[in-house]
Amino acid sequence: PESADFPEAIAAGRPIHYHKARGAAARAMDAVADELLGRLAGLGLMMMASEGEGEGQGPGQGDASASREAA
Repeated sequence: PESADFPEAIAAGRPIHYHKARGAAARAMDAVADELLGRLAGLGLMMMASEGEGEGQGPGQGDASASREAA
C-alpha cells in the first residue's frame, strides 16, 4: 500500500510491526509472509505452524519462550 508508515518506520529505525502494528502496511507485510510460507509449505520445504508445534522452523527460530526460560 502507498502509506507513510514504511518511511516513518525506516526513519525511526523500527520494524513496521513495532512502528504501527495494526496499520495497512503491517497487514500487507503479514499477507506477503503468509503467502511465502504457504508456497514454501506447498513445495514441501516448510511446515505450516498448524501442522506441528515448533517443527519446520529454521535454525535459531525456535520457541521464544524456551529461549527466555533458558536464559
